[in-house]
Amino acid sequence: MMKKLFTLIAILSLGIAAHAQVVFTENFTGYTDGSNLEAPVPAEDASYDFAKDWYVTFSQDNRDLVSPIVKAGALTYTDYVASGVGNKAVLAGFSPDDSGTAHFTHRRVITDGISDKLFVSFLVNVKDDSKRNSQRDFFSFDGHQGNTSYFPRGRVFAKIDDDGGVIFGVSKNSTSGSVIANVNNTFALNTTYLMVVVYEKVAGERTDMIRLYVNPVMAETEAAQAADVQAVSTDLQSDFAETELFIAIVLRQRNIAADISGIRVSKSWDALWAGDPVAVRNVENTTANITFNGQQLMLNNAQDGAVAIFDITGRQMLNEKVGVNAVLPLNLPSSVYVVKYVANDGSVETAKIIL
Repeated sequence: MMKKLFTLIAILSLGIAAHAQVVFTENFTGYTDGSNLEAPVPAEDASYDFAKDWYVTFSQDNRDLVSPIVKAGALTYTDYVASGVGNKAVLAGFSPDDSGTAHFTHRRVITDGISDKLFVSFLVNVKDDSKRNSQRDFFSFDGHQGNTSYFPRGRVFAKIDDDGGVIFGVSKNSTSGSVIANVNNTFALNTTYLMVVVYEKVAGERTDMIRLYVNPVMAETEAAQAADVQAVSTDLQSDFAETELFIAIVLRQRNIAADISGIRVSKSWDALWAGDPVAVRNVENTTANITFNGQQLMLNNAQDGAVAIFDITGRQMLNEKVGVNAVLPLNLPSSVYVVKYVANDGSVETAKIIL
């Protein structure tokens, strides 16, 4: 028993350390279905709190058209901690023949700069109504020291070929097809993929590296990822300055129609996959309506809803829609878990179970 206790404490400690390096998460909660993602306050307003909301770009040439829309139904991806959580941002494809229009939406995520690496993970699903045979970026970082400048780096591209295949690529800032580094694989439209973008500071001038991973193996380290799931930018454009404090992430509407959800920004690879172990540790049983018997979970619920189960590190182990008085087979290893049931009316019940 003592050995199990020490093991539990050690795992919790590792999980808390990883979570401490998560600097931002965005699940697009708190929005009305169909509402604009951007805050209505103009970005030029010097009194505006840029760390609070998404806001339109400072680049006057890229403010045309409309904000991304928030829609119900987050994207899902097996074992990703933000799978199915919250809502999704919908990037408009605009007219396939109109290549000159763009609309960039920013969200400031860090105010102490990048000392080593900055990681961002998210789910993306590229749609049919995207421009064909042209590399168009839909995501980037932005570094700026004030409320008037715009400095994009780490641009992520998609190109849809005549057969409907999707090629993902990355550059530091170039839009040249000969410079953009592509993942050596072709992906499908209308399919959800897990992406990780890494900005790495490297000593010297014009030496910082940008890496893109598509469907990386979450259980493996960054160094162990296979070559065919990644692309490394060789773009020699200028780096973020050492004094670049404010780093934002940017959703870029440039003729790629896509859904995006589950954004996580961190200072380590492992933290991207960790949940919130502090929240898991502090959960108390709020109901007698969640019970279990061996590997069966029983809900005495009076209405339809959804149930999620998390392990002691906060990793989501199960997320399913359920009907009234649901009985779910678990098939989970022996451990401590948190069960969260959300009814269709928004009410929430939680419980700890020990298998």
